[in-house]
Amino acid sequence: MVEIVIGGDVCPINRNARMFHGGDASGLFSDLLTEFRRADLVVVNLECPLIEGGRAVAKVGPALRAEPAGIVSLSRAHIDLVNLANNHILDYGATGLLSTRSTCASAGIAVVGAGADDSEARRPIIRGFRGVKVGLLAYAESEAVAGVAKGGVSVLNLAQYVRSLRLCRGFFDYLIVLLHAGVQHYPYPSPMLQDTCHFMVEEGADVVVCQHSHCPGAVEKYQNGHIVYGQGNLLFDRYPQRTDSFYHGFLVRVLLEPGLPARVELVPYHQSDHLPGARRMGASQAERFLTAVREKSALVADAEFVRKQWHQLCQRKKYDLYSTLNGHGRLARFLNRRLRFSDWCFDKHRLLNLHHLISCESHREALETILAIDLEVKR
Repeated sequence: MVEIVIGGDVCPINRNARMFHGGDASGLFSDLLTEFRRADLVVVNLECPLIEGGRAVAKVGPALRAEPAGIVSLSRAHIDLVNLANNHILDYGATGLLSTRSTCASAGIAVVGAGADDSEARRPIIRGFRGVKVGLLAYAESEAVAGVAKGGVSVLNLAQYVRSLRLCRGFFDYLIVLLHAGVQHYPYPSPMLQDTCHFMVEEGADVVVCQHSHCPGAVEKYQNGHIVYGQGNLLFDRYPQRTDSFYHGFLVRVLLEPGLPARVELVPYHQSDHLPGARRMGASQAERFLTAVREKSALVADAEFVRKQWHQLCQRKKYDLYSTLNGHGRLARFLNRRLRFSDWCFDKHRLLNLHHLISCESHREALETILAIDLEVKR
């Protein structure tokens, strides 16, 4: 049997930074190291570039980074592969990505989901273990896109996914897809994300693991595949600024036997709560946690439930999103949540125009292109 362990987002900042820089794998991962040492392959999502100094790019949200010296911590933890297809790996531009890739290479840690150009970013990793060949592909939503002239991440594009499968299908027995997608702090998929994951399984993926949501989500058995809609952070210290779900997560243990469907097991843990680092949950708490995951998982099999939950989430986010469209500052955003004055700004005609621009694929592509060009000019 081949055992692969997949960990969630690793961003060694704040209290975890000192242990990371000091090479303290035991302090960072505690008794989870037993899982890592036993596995044939361990992969995590590295949620920040490894670069000394540098200049952060202009972006929405925080720019994250960690010191390259910390790579020894991942090596000592028996982490073999890091996924770089995420929305933070370009926080320090192409220089940060290059530094990360070279730092990983120097430690003998492979990378997936990013490269010097678009072609390299989309390239799968294929590993063989006792006669079983495993392929790994990684994608992120379009917040940090690979281009021809600069390095970047492998962007979520189903046409490119199918093309990659055509090129490498005969070279693996099982396929794992890592997908950096979803809504932060939301444990369910959107209808579109669920459809995307279903399609990936229909086209040959045995396991699809969605990361990025920063909370443990549901797990769906679909056809012969498994889909994880968020496994939570593995190392990401924002204590005490976040809700409880930010500090819980699970490893995904993938078990492969020739000729049999892949099996998936979950290993729950705490991370970066009142204590830094990550450590396994006690038996009773782990059982309660897994029961909650099973309850959520039973619900996502119902497409109508997924649709209703998504509509409720969108209603809760409505005024923040309208504030973003209007360029509101912090005060105006706060007032809009309370007074809902954007309802007065978006009349029926303006809503129709906005919906027309965003819902039509050609108009949306044109708008995205224009924005990208204008942003590049203003840089």
